[in-house]
Order: sequence, then structure tokens, then C-alpha cells
Amino acid sequence: MERHRGDAVIKWVAVGQFIPVFLYPAESLQFISPVLLGLSLAVFAFIGYYVWTRRPWAKTLTIFLQGFNIIARIMMFLSNAAEPLKTGGGAHWAFIVTCVVAIALSGVILVRFDAPEIEVAFTG
Repeated sequence: MERHRGDAVIKWVAVGQFIPVFLYPAESLQFISPVLLGLSLAVFAFIGYYVWTRRPWAKTLTIFLQGFNIIARIMMFLSNAAEPLKTGGGAHWAFIVTCVVAIALSGVILVRFDAPEIEVAFTG
């Protein structure tokens, strides 16, 4: 197989595309069912394998999931950035930081993964 300029980006996205989606504060993760978490990780492993093998549908699905993550994070950020007044109010800093980092990581994946050299690597 001929090496392309986008090989490193493809490999990093295939391995780490689940990180921005699952990046939440520790207190939020304790409420996730282990079965649901395992199933979600299995789906990302499935997509990652097909990104690694350069299936065009996996690239499209990855771009969709990262874009959807950005939209969902913005919506959650607007409603959950402040703690309720009954608990003292103020900013929920752990949530704000993880949300901003997750949006930034998804944005980097979108920008780098939708580049022309990646399209060339996926088409042949």
C-alpha cells in the first residue's frame, strides 16, 4: 500500500476518536451503566477499525459523530455550566473545562479529518 501524507492522522483518529465523546467530569461518569459504556466503546472500536482500513462510510460516520458531539456539547454547556442555586450556585468548572476540551478535540478531528490529503488516502 502506498503511503499517504494523511496516514498518521487516520491512525490517530481511528484510535482516539472516542476520547472527545466520553470526556466528562468524574462525577458525571459514575451514573453511566457499564453495559452501555462497553457497548458504546465497542461501536467506536468497530468504527475505528474501518477508519483504519479506510472505508469511506467510516470516515463519513466519524465526521458526523464528531460534529454531533460539538453540537450536543454546546447545548449541554449552555444549560449545565452553572451549578444550581440550591447547592450554592457558581460555575461548574469541571464540566466547563471538560466540555471546552471535548469541543476543541472534536473540532481538531473535524478539521484534520476533512482535509484533502485524507480524502486522497481514502479514495486510493
